[in-house]
Amino acid sequence: MLLFLAADMISILVGIVIYRREKDVVDERNHRAITQSYGIGFTCMAITTLLLFCLNSDLLGSPISRLSTDVLLIGIWVVGSLSRNISEFYYRYK
Repeated sequence: MLLFLAADMISILVGIVIYRREKDVVDERNHRAITQSYGIGFTCMAITTLLLFCLNSDLLGSPISRLSTDVLLIGIWVVGSLSRNISEFYYRYK
């Protein structure tokens, strides 16, 4: 849970940097960066969902590593948000 909290704080900080650098006019390059970042965020969320639910399954997971559904959902959201913000920052300012 602390790992997810740290990743969420990083995501918020990257989002603030993007917001502060944003211009009033959204041009085609910014629109393309936003679209690509949503695709990467969704992909990372899907991969995280598969990994976390495999780790929580009866076949692959250990009883010690069981996570509650709340922690799983927060983790999936944090990974998606962080990956979207990082990829948007990369695509806009590379």
